[in-house]
Amino acid sequence: MTSLAGFGSPFHWLIIVAILLLVFHKGLPSMMRLLGQGVVQFKQGRQGVDEDVRPVGTIGEQPDTLQATPFSSNELSEAVTVKRLAAIENRIRELREAAKTAKQRSASIWTQCAKIRCQLSYLSIAQFFRETIAPILGWRWAVVLIGATAVGGLFVVLFLSWVAGLSGMAVGVALLAPFVSVPSDARLTVAVPTLKGLLAELGLRGNEERSNLSQIEKDISVERDNQRQVAGQLEQYRQSHLYRLRKLAARNWKAMRGGELEAFLEAVFSELQYSVERIGGAGDQGVDLIVSKAGRRIAVQVKGYVDSVPNTAIQEAYTGMAVHKCDACAVVTNSRFTTGGKNAAASVGCALIDENTLPKLITGQIDLWQETLAARTRNRPGVAGVA
Repeated sequence: MTSLAGFGSPFHWLIIVAILLLVFHKGLPSMMRLLGQGVVQFKQGRQGVDEDVRPVGTIGEQPDTLQATPFSSNELSEAVTVKRLAAIENRIRELREAAKTAKQRSASIWTQCAKIRCQLSYLSIAQFFRETIAPILGWRWAVVLIGATAVGGLFVVLFLSWVAGLSGMAVGVALLAPFVSVPSDARLTVAVPTLKGLLAELGLRGNEERSNLSQIEKDISVERDNQRQVAGQLEQYRQSHLYRLRKLAARNWKAMRGGELEAFLEAVFSELQYSVERIGGAGDQGVDLIVSKAGRRIAVQVKGYVDSVPNTAIQEAYTGMAVHKCDACAVVTNSRFTTGGKNAAASVGCALIDENTLPKLITGQIDLWQETLAARTRNRPGVAGVA
């Protein structure tokens, strides 16, 4: 037997690769293409599995870790989705108006076609009398006389009166005379082909309008499908949004102190669609968070207390509001406020969020800006806020 000791040398492998290329060179591109498709499908399947396993709207796997950014990168924000849904609804309204206009144009065209067909019917009968019947009788008015006599005879038979017969002849003349006299032969020769051409043109326009209307209805159907899809995305987003809020509300915020409560509220306000700037620290001038929405800035003093929060916190928040050029101020605590603190808030129009109202703030049942507005207008009747 031949020794295989040197079979693994690079030279032998080059010979084997060359032979394989010669034998399978025609099928090699399709093999590589199939291999590439398999890799892509494997990656897509793995990604789909990862997305299925991951709960919708999770904040993070670690229970003690809060994300300052409320939405993952592959989610549409509620505002963007609402705008997209509104754009689709506007598009549907525009398409409906276009469909209504197309139907009106189509109806107008087919009405014109009906009128032209009536005119052509009359002219065709007149042409038949003049070009076919009249030459046979030798005189075109003979058609009128014969027809009028026939109508008069019918009236005599029906009413058994010669007067009725004469009336019938008059009716026959009135009915048949226009066919042999109106319009003139010259106008009749021109009018028939002209009306036929106009009818053909209107028929084409009518078919175009019908095709246009059909396309508009298809577009409306597509936009309705898009509307249902985006509405589903919005509902899914809102459900996940509520899920995240409920998860935040379920945390043990009552036991949080200092920076931990500030980080918690930073995540809460972010989830509530506020822009959050964390100020807390040396030189914060009594403001831990500045939350903004719709161009309105609110200075927030955060107090993680066991005892009641005194009036100094309200004074600091009010001062910090002026320092940081905010529109309103609020003090948020997981405890409660002293009577002095409540009186101080009433005098300066500072919103107070305590252990009873904090869960409502977390779940979005109350709006912080509305709370600050109510504090200013309710406790300072002479000041009118902007809703």
